[in-house]
Amino acid sequence: MERLKRPETLALMVSYIVLVAANALGEVFRFGGVTSADVSNEVFAWFAPAGYVFTIWSVIYVGLAVWMVRLVGDKTRRADLFGLPIGPDAMLFVVSCVLNVAWLTFWHLRVFPATVIVIVALLAVVGTLYIRTWQRSKSWLDRAPIALYASWLAVATVANVAHVATRAASGDGGLFAAVSTLVLLVLFAGATYVVHRIFDDYVFGIVVLWAGIGIGVRLVAVSPITGVLAIVISTIGVAAALLPWDRAFRLPQRHPARRR
Repeated sequence: MERLKRPETLALMVSYIVLVAANALGEVFRFGGVTSADVSNEVFAWFAPAGYVFTIWSVIYVGLAVWMVRLVGDKTRRADLFGLPIGPDAMLFVVSCVLNVAWLTFWHLRVFPATVIVIVALLAVVGTLYIRTWQRSKSWLDRAPIALYASWLAVATVANVAHVATRAASGDGGLFAAVSTLVLLVLFAGATYVVHRIFDDYVFGIVVLWAGIGIGVRLVAVSPITGVLAIVISTIGVAAALLPWDRAFRLPQRHPARRR
């Protein structure tokens, strides 16, 4: 009960509540007269998942609640920062919530250059929290929620940039837009391999697969070939990235013949 009264715990709880409330109320009451989807659908950006893919936010919010509860109960971590009654991980989380709400505000108000700056900053903050969580804990109850959040932000950042670029360009992009989307999915598959090798993280690959299939599903209606290729590239690319290649190609050791 004493931990619930600590300034750090209160800061975490207030930040989390504001984050969830701002996102929920922004959609219900149509902040700026629009929902996030309304703004997104004003132009057709090729690198953008189908609407159902964004249900991942519900999982992220639940995961962050679990991560937050476990952080408060972790007695092994540093619980102060530069004399402040809040630890580094908690401070990063609070900053991430502020940036998330700021991004939502700029998006609804259609201040698109600011959305790019803010989401890149948000990705950097959550990415730092991802690394710190990996160093602090080996439990997937701690790691998975932050991995899910950081992985989705990586996809969302690219989608945000693609959306802003589409608004700045004339026309729908045609062949260039289709090819660049497929190239980005290949790069994400490559990033999956790197993240898996360094952090032994499967969550990034699952998120990339979820988003990649969602992008393909959305594109099938306008370019069936591109849509199918997006699904195939994401599925095969992520599967290949997560395969234990070192084990598959590990040769059996030969034992020297015994001398008679």
